[in-house]
Amino acid sequence: MAIIETVSYSPGVKVREIDKSAYALFFAPSTAGVVGTSYQGRTDKPVFISTITDLISLFGIPRAQDYGLWACVYALQSGMPVIFKRIVASDAAPASVTIPDSAGTGTAFVITAKGEGAWGNDISVEIAGIDSTSYKMTVKYKQAVVHHFDYVSTDVNSKYYIDKLLENSDWVSVSGNTGSLPGANTYTLAGGSDGTAGVSSAEVQAALNLYSDKESFEIDLLAAPGWSDDTSVGALVNVAESRADCVCLVDPPAGLDVTGVKDWVNGVGLSRAALNTSYGAVYYPWVSVIDNYNGGKISVPPSSATLYVFGYNDRYGYHLAPAGLKRGMLPFVVDAERKLALGDREVLQSPDARVNPIVLHSRYGAVVWGQRTLQTQPTSLDRLNVRRYLIYLGKSVAALAMNYVFEQNTSTLWKRFATDVAKILEYGKQIEAISAYSVKCDEETNSPAVVANNTMRAEIYVVPVKSAEKIWIDVVLSPEGADLTLRS
Repeated sequence: MAIIETVSYSPGVKVREIDKSAYALFFAPSTAGVVGTSYQGRTDKPVFISTITDLISLFGIPRAQDYGLWACVYALQSGMPVIFKRIVASDAAPASVTIPDSAGTGTAFVITAKGEGAWGNDISVEIAGIDSTSYKMTVKYKQAVVHHFDYVSTDVNSKYYIDKLLENSDWVSVSGNTGSLPGANTYTLAGGSDGTAGVSSAEVQAALNLYSDKESFEIDLLAAPGWSDDTSVGALVNVAESRADCVCLVDPPAGLDVTGVKDWVNGVGLSRAALNTSYGAVYYPWVSVIDNYNGGKISVPPSSATLYVFGYNDRYGYHLAPAGLKRGMLPFVVDAERKLALGDREVLQSPDARVNPIVLHSRYGAVVWGQRTLQTQPTSLDRLNVRRYLIYLGKSVAALAMNYVFEQNTSTLWKRFATDVAKILEYGKQIEAISAYSVKCDEETNSPAVVANNTMRAEIYVVPVKSAEKIWIDVVLSPEGADLTLRS
């Protein structure tokens, strides 16, 4: 509740506003954090992307092996924005060029591609229009203009100083600026290399660890498509569990049969323990999609495809199961590594396996047919719809609680907070995410010792609504003359 200061209209007449209109927060569409390779693009930090056009402009057309980039494509198709972190081999190098000063006797500054790789060798810098204190500069990638500045100042305090103009560039950075005028010419970057070491799990782990920063990267899903080694999987799960506000999608290796993927989840023959977390999910098998950019058909890991399902599902609500014919369709999948029979699906969905099948249905096409988390304990959190609603609830209550920090810690505050939280929970009940709830924030939860520690405590109880994952129908043959009046 907010009280607007009293306004005096005339002697003896005062009006004030009391805001009691707290409501359940609607968060923006889910955002996926994705780690993967690409031909081009910056590597210094994850980049927020909201359209496929921007994705391809910054990171290039996805190659067959760019599983993370394909995941971004399908997530964006569903309407879900992504935060993509490009990873490269440890021995990859960025392209650069030293721009000489106009006198030809020294260096003006150095321009370096924002990310490692041979792609940077296609960047050029044109310097023209030089006068005593300024110049023009154009940066091109494959002859397409990515930056153009009609006025660049040599004054370090000017907002048109080149270091400031390129501060937020996705393409190049500047270093070693001497403040000298650059020489008029066209300069091409060189020395960019993709390296020969290949991308290792160490690079994947380092990239995933960046997403541990909840304040910098607000995500609902996390994936490193195609990385199934113990180090990468461990990093995925650790980040999701430490954040406790997102679900990670873990990919099994390609080529496993049903028994093999079950053993893999349970750590059989591996150096890690069984995967056991409500903040993670595994899908199976790998699937085939049409490569609309390069032609032909390619195989991609399950998470590359299933991010689409989450984006589509969340149009209807975080509390719904991202599976089935209404919200689990994969319209771009044309084939799968394995066709899963009914018995296979039963094995995969058992508590011993905890794997969500991707089924190729003869009538409906590819569809996700499961919504299990990786939790082994049989509680409501072994289903994604419950886990994800609780994440949503936690974010909503946390955002609401920010309005109460530094208020007087009295029973008045406790009652106001409980009342406002109840509005969020009532909304959850209306959309059938929960069937019952209660909020406790009173003298019992806030003992004198708690209050003395400048803390307010509340307890929220909810009963989650579970999804119907099995439907049993009895068809009863009745005798002639029986009363078959329909009853509701």
